[in-house]
Amino acid sequence: MRKKKIAFVLAGGGSKGAYECGAIIALNKMGIKADIVCGSSSGSLVGALYCQNELKVAVDMFSKLETDELFEVERDASLFDFAKAFILNNGADPKGLKDGIRKYIDEKKIRDSKVDFGLVTVEIPRIKAHRLWKDEIPYGKIQDYVLASASAFPMIKYHVIDGKKFIDGAYADVMPVQMAIDRGANVVYAIDLLGNGIERKLSRRNKSKVLIISSKWELGFPLDFDADRQKSMLKMGFLDAQKALGLYEGDYFCFEKGSFKNKTELFEADCCGRFFNLNPAKVYNKRNFLNALKKAIKDFQANGEFDENTALETLSTIFKSNSIDMVGSDTGYGSIVLAMATNMIREGRDSIMYNDAIGAIFDETYAAATYIVDNNLYKPTKQHSIIYRGAKQFAGNKLRNFNLKALRDYLSGRYFVYKVKSFFHK
Repeated sequence: MRKKKIAFVLAGGGSKGAYECGAIIALNKMGIKADIVCGSSSGSLVGALYCQNELKVAVDMFSKLETDELFEVERDASLFDFAKAFILNNGADPKGLKDGIRKYIDEKKIRDSKVDFGLVTVEIPRIKAHRLWKDEIPYGKIQDYVLASASAFPMIKYHVIDGKKFIDGAYADVMPVQMAIDRGANVVYAIDLLGNGIERKLSRRNKSKVLIISSKWELGFPLDFDADRQKSMLKMGFLDAQKALGLYEGDYFCFEKGSFKNKTELFEADCCGRFFNLNPAKVYNKRNFLNALKKAIKDFQANGEFDENTALETLSTIFKSNSIDMVGSDTGYGSIVLAMATNMIREGRDSIMYNDAIGAIFDETYAAATYIVDNNLYKPTKQHSIIYRGAKQFAGNKLRNFNLKALRDYLSGRYFVYKVKSFFHK
C-alpha cells in the first residue's frame, strides 16, 4: 500500500494569510502534519515558517501587523496616499514585510527541515512562472524568493534578484495544487483564500486527492492589515478546517453536529445568522444560536435599521415590477426578511409568502424568514394588516417577463433557478 504523502497548499491572499494559519493549527491539532508545503504570495511566507516549525511567528505577524507598519505610509494614510505611492514608485515599498522576512525566515532551518518547501513567483517582463522547491533555490536566496512571491505588483513593488524582476506568484498559480502533486503528494489540504490570480485546472483523478478549505465569507482586501480582523480570520480558518473534516456542520456558520433536525433547518439557520450579522468566528449549538439571533433581531429593530412600512413597500414593489432596478438599497436584507416574517405572522398559512414560487425565487431570504417565524424570534410592532396585491398578481399570473437576473443580483443569494423556470412555464 502506497504511503500517504501529505501536502498543505497555501493560496495567495495578503492579509488573509491569517486564515491559513488558523486552518493549519486545526489540521495539526487533529494530527495532520505536512510532508510538503508550498504556496504563492502570503502562502509562501506562511509555508516557510511552517517548514521552520515556527507557525506561531506567522500568527504573531498577522495578528499584530497594521497596514502602516507594512508599507512606508503614515498611520492615517488615505487611499489616495496609497495610490500615489503605487504610481510614483511602481508599487508601494513593503518595508515592514521585508523587515519581517529578513528577521524571521531562517534559510538554514528551512533547508534542514524534513518538510519539503516550495513557492511560486513570476519573472517580468517575460511573465515566466518559476515553481521552485527549496533544493532548486540558490543558497542565500530563500528570503529573496519568499519576498518575490509575496510582491503583489502593481500594489507592491517588484523584487529584484540577481538583476531580474519578480512579482507575486498568483500571476501564474495562486494555489499551486498541481505543483504539490507533481512532487509526490497524494493527500492535499488546499487552503483557498478565493483571491485574485490564475488557478490551474486539475484532472478528475487529481481532484480526488484534494480537500479544499475555504470561507463562505468575503475575507476583505488583501493589503488591509487590521489586528482585530486578523484575529477573527485566524479563528474562522481554525473552524472552517474542522468543518471541512466533518467535525462541525454549517455553511456560513459553525454548528455543533446534530444541533438541527435536518438539512433544511440548518440551511434556514445559516441564512438567518448571515442576514443579521452574527459572529462567524465561534461555535454555536441551537440554543445559543437562537439566543444570539433573538438579540440581533431586537438590536436591529432598536437601532432603527428596520422600518416596517418601508420594508413592506419595497417588497411589494419588487413583486409588482418587471424589474427591480428602481428599488433603492436603503432597505437591506434584514429588513426584507422581517417584512416577509411580518406577513407570515399576520396572515398565517394564508400568507402569500408560503407560495412555492416566492420560496423558489427568494430562497435564502425566504428561508431566514421561515426560521424566524418557526422559532418565534420576532413580533411585528404595528397592528395594521398589509395585503400583498403585487405579490398575489405575480404568483397568480405567473409573469413570464419577470426579471430573474435583476432579482438574483439584488439579493446576491443562491437561487433555485430551475424551479422558477418550471413554475413560469407550466
